[in-house]
Amino acid sequence: MAKITRISTPQAQIVDVIEQILDLAKKGEIKNITLAAEHSTNGEVLTGYANADVNERQYLMSHIQSDITMAIVAANIEEV
Repeated sequence: MAKITRISTPQAQIVDVIEQILDLAKKGEIKNITLAAEHSTNGEVLTGYANADVNERQYLMSHIQSDITMAIVAANIEEV
């Protein structure tokens, strides 16, 4: 698995995160992307992918899950 690098903190503004990704994409530094977003009024989850087949989608999602797991461990480090 590759190193996980957060683009911004979880509390960052949505537009800031998208702009950072867009800047990287414009520089040709993004190979593929997976996206999930919750609609603010109806709770619908929107998903999208670019240049990612099913294996690459799973690969990207596993990194998101790893990031979540690390955040859970960090929040409970005193218990470990």
